[in-house]
Amino acid sequence: MRCKSHPEVWALGDCACIPSPEGKPYPNLAQHALREAKTLAGNIHAALEGRPPTPFVYDTLGMMGSLGHSKAFGQLLRVRVYGVVAWFVRRTYYLLQMPGWSRRLRIMTDWTFALLFRADVTKLTLDSEAALLLREVGADTAGRQQAT
Repeated sequence: MRCKSHPEVWALGDCACIPSPEGKPYPNLAQHALREAKTLAGNIHAALEGRPPTPFVYDTLGMMGSLGHSKAFGQLLRVRVYGVVAWFVRRTYYLLQMPGWSRRLRIMTDWTFALLFRADVTKLTLDSEAALLLREVGADTAGRQQAT
């Protein structure tokens, strides 16, 4: 997790390229980033005390993705899931990762309303407002030119 060319630089997160013991980079997933943080904190502490860093080693629990309303896919502990089951598992996992029950309750409420009611889409256009402002500026400019 330490940059070879700049030993004062450390990397972690889903945008860092951290090689696995096999040499392939770990996937850019949040589950890796969360575990990398614990290892990196220990490595920085070890470096400050003059001890060698511990390599990051982690086995992926699985991957999930959403395909829209009530559709998803995933591989969890080598078991493939899809459809409504994957959608429910993904949402449940996401919900359990949220800190605090008040935030979880707010998210569940939002999800419940989204299931019961269709999306409220509103399009605002300011084209007429822009045209009105341009006319006012043009009239004001013309008035100033006549006054001089």
